[in-house]
Amino acid sequence: MEILFNLGLNHVLTDIFIRLDPKSLKHSRLVSQKWNNFIRHHIWDSRKQKEILRRNLWRVGNFSLHQFQSRVSITSILSDNSSIAVGYTNGCAASLDINTGEVINEYVVKPGTCDRFMSSQT
Repeated sequence: MEILFNLGLNHVLTDIFIRLDPKSLKHSRLVSQKWNNFIRHHIWDSRKQKEILRRNLWRVGNFSLHQFQSRVSITSILSDNSSIAVGYTNGCAASLDINTGEVINEYVVKPGTCDRFMSSQT
């Protein structure tokens, strides 16, 4: 790697660093001041490279597919390791168990508008 730094092959170095998973990229900054400065200036300070990093995040991790049926159109979805939050076009929202799809809680804006609009299939 030092040869690449010494030869000024920034485009090659950028390509190498941008392909690392987030944890490895973070650890690479600890190798030396030179690596830290390069990553900071050529990766983090670059709008283009940050966008590539964001896209690459989807390739890291273990993902599973769950299908849920809804009688109302969905406007937004957010999840963590245990639940899924779903917003609907009728102004209602629900939190679902990520493993079973069961409704944990429903959030109603107008009474009567969200009468059990979810059924799940995993």
